[in-house]
Amino acid sequence: MQFLTAAKDGQLAAYKHESFWQCMDTQRDMVFLQELWDEGNAPWKTWA
Repeated sequence: MQFLTAAKDGQLAAYKHESFWQCMDTQRDMVFLQELWDEGNAPWKTWA
């Protein structure tokens, strides 16, 4: 289904996220996120 058709049919939605977001689609992404975690700089970690 194309985006325009989905939008017209009310089957498409969006959410504005104002916090940390990083995809993990590639090995490079995974390494980057793992480095953040290992360094204690993981912005998604909200627990102590």
